[in-house]
Amino acid sequence: MGGGAGWAPLVLVHSPLVGPATCRPLAQELRRRGRRTVLPSLPGAPAAGAPVWRRQVDAVVSAVAREAAGEPLVLAAHSGAGPLLHLLDAALPAEVLGWVLVDAGLPGPGGSWVRTAPPALVEHLRSLVVDGWLPPWHEWFGGEEALAPDVPDAALRAALLAELRPLPWAALTEDRPSGQDRPGPPGAYLQLSGGYAQEAALAAARGWPVRVLDSHHLGLATDPAAVAGALLQLVDLLDR
Repeated sequence: MGGGAGWAPLVLVHSPLVGPATCRPLAQELRRRGRRTVLPSLPGAPAAGAPVWRRQVDAVVSAVAREAAGEPLVLAAHSGAGPLLHLLDAALPAEVLGWVLVDAGLPGPGGSWVRTAPPALVEHLRSLVVDGWLPPWHEWFGGEEALAPDVPDAALRAALLAELRPLPWAALTEDRPSGQDRPGPPGAYLQLSGGYAQEAALAAARGWPVRVLDSHHLGLATDPAAVAGALLQLVDLLDR
């Protein structure tokens, strides 16, 4: 067996807005191809005295400790998990050989999500808050009917929906630490949908390799073979 990023265990970090079912078909495909894969489950609800981001980072650290303790790792983050990468890089005791962002926001300068999100989107979500809680993610923009075109398989759609829970507004308004004092490992970007073209362009401006698939934001659940192939190609480039 070789070394480097091309053989390191892959840690798939799902968006905090959804559950690990969004990444599970991709994890299964990667394992079918012989790639060791860790799929943590990030909590969405707050705990007294603990920032939401801290509990999410701790969940990944615990999963890695169980399944790949002490081994060099590659982190692959989907969607809203992208901004957690520099926090994970700081928290994991093992060496992080690289990042691959899959239709994800880039690791940023810290602060809260609401400070950098489009104002119209922030106001829309603020209007949905009841007693400090947002409804589950799929209800933000049309419910299950809006999800059906991208996830036509009823069983898969049910599995995704079963993991969705109300989200504390605090998760979007709390400040996360800055990662600007850490350069970070080599990175790469996999764009699945047009909605992340700007992030892909910013990744390219950083000198990261970028791949674009003709897919959609949840393509890692509905077309895991194509996403796995593109993801592994990018991981191989991290060693170059």
